[in-house]
Amino acid sequence: MMFLSSVISGAIGGMGIGGGVVLIPVLTGFFGIGQREAQFINLVYFIPVAICALIVHKKSGSLEWKKAMFMAAGGVVGAWSGSAIASKIGLGLLKRLFGAFLFVIGIMQFKTKDKK
Repeated sequence: MMFLSSVISGAIGGMGIGGGVVLIPVLTGFFGIGQREAQFINLVYFIPVAICALIVHKKSGSLEWKKAMFMAAGGVVGAWSGSAIASKIGLGLLKRLFGAFLFVIGIMQFKTKDKK
């Protein structure tokens, strides 16, 4: 079950959606892993998944390096500050914030219209 959930999460991550959206709830809900540990596992898991996805997207010619580097710089700043905040707040609040984030993203997906 854990391997299957990592394959599904990897497929979603490879699409650029964010595999942690699947992986973290599975790890915490089905396997009883704590929120902080699940987030750490997701971060370690993300490195090889992102490298594989990057290689495939580069080969297909769908990578825009300038935009990617600009976004990566912002991501580094966000990751640094988000990690610092996550390590300081209580576990209950961290879980609620993650749940609220997933809820908002879900609502946005229903409201977003296809551009095609």
